[in-house]
Amino acid sequence: MRAPPYEDSRPLPPLRAHLGETTTYALGMTFPQWRTQLRLYHALRMLAVDTPVTTVAHHCGWSATRAFIDVFRRAFGDTPGAYSRSRMGVSS
Repeated sequence: MRAPPYEDSRPLPPLRAHLGETTTYALGMTFPQWRTQLRLYHALRMLAVDTPVTTVAHHCGWSATRAFIDVFRRAFGDTPGAYSRSRMGVSS
């Protein structure tokens, strides 16, 4: 029995590898880096309207608030709480 003409004998790359390569090529960063940037973008929007840090962390996909704070500090040089206070005009 012959394979239908649309079937190719070459195996398809695993989706995860293909997605990673495509994301890196299109965006200049890996998929995990892109996902973290997206999560941080949403976190900034939530912090700008005074959403509590723990709520932001969990809503944006971090299972631990401490991990969110660490990633935020590495990305922006300050903690999410300090960022929120500075947006509200409150000095620490």
